[in-house]
Amino acid sequence: MIKKFRSKFDEFINKWNDFLVVHHYDTDGICSASLVSIALEIRGKKYKNLSLSQYDEDGWRMVLKHSSKYKNAIFLDLASINRNIIEAFERVMIIDHHQLKNYPNYVVYINPRLKNSNVYIPCSYIIEKILNLKEFRWIGIVGTIGDMGFDLLKKFNISEKNWKKTKLGKIAMVIDSVKVIGGKKACEKIVKFIAKSNSPNDVLKNYGKFYIKYKKELLRLIKDFKRNKKVINDFIIYRIFSKYNFSSTLATILSRKFKNKTLVISQKEKNGSIKVSLRSSRLDLTDFLDKVLKDIKATYGGHPQASGITFSNEKEFSRFLEKIKSFYS
Repeated sequence: MIKKFRSKFDEFINKWNDFLVVHHYDTDGICSASLVSIALEIRGKKYKNLSLSQYDEDGWRMVLKHSSKYKNAIFLDLASINRNIIEAFERVMIIDHHQLKNYPNYVVYINPRLKNSNVYIPCSYIIEKILNLKEFRWIGIVGTIGDMGFDLLKKFNISEKNWKKTKLGKIAMVIDSVKVIGGKKACEKIVKFIAKSNSPNDVLKNYGKFYIKYKKELLRLIKDFKRNKKVINDFIIYRIFSKYNFSSTLATILSRKFKNKTLVISQKEKNGSIKVSLRSSRLDLTDFLDKVLKDIKATYGGHPQASGITFSNEKEFSRFLEKIKSFYS
């Protein structure tokens, strides 16, 4: 499988000269973009990277804006890409690990689920294997830690129990803090920094300050969660009030403690939309969201155990909560 992916990847980036690299702004997406940047640098290619969340309307508009300058696009760790975005570029490569999508035949599509629909391999792990450059293996490992791909890291003695104590685990936490505290622009900067770093220590030294702020706010939110969470059947519902975008991160952290519950963590965006992160080890969130969001205006996607939703307003979010209340009745 990797040999076939490597052939597709090499053919695409060797043949063309200018690339827009668009990546998800979590740890896996950031590490994926850093690895692709290394590959492009080695070949002397012109490129720009853009960081965004899956349902970031402003971010997707920026992608369209750059399509006038870049003919070739590489999309990394993004669960779904609309047809109008794909058609804005002459050539497109998508490297992803989410549920399979029916993209046009001319798209170069790299996804391990093409071989096994149930396999879980983070995007950065795939790209590291494609590049096969030992000196940059640590970047793929960090991205895999960020996406909880611990089954792939046994040979490195990294597990769900000990990852926080490892150097690369600490780097994964620092990168996540950059996303939360610094936002998209900081994510784009750290992509470049990682690609040019001489060692993992450079990331800890230069970006540790983000983690200090992150840790302080995270502890405050966990205390607030204990006081203000609401339990509806097997769902735990909590609204974040913070100037930082913590919904996805907090949902992931809490899911390790509440393994028999479905977490629904929401946060209001500056534009008035409601961003919701869901985590569950007992529900298939893909099927669940398909059912409960049938007549609700929302964009959503992700994995069976980790998904996200964006509601345009509070009214639509409230309708979703009502559906949750009656889900088991």
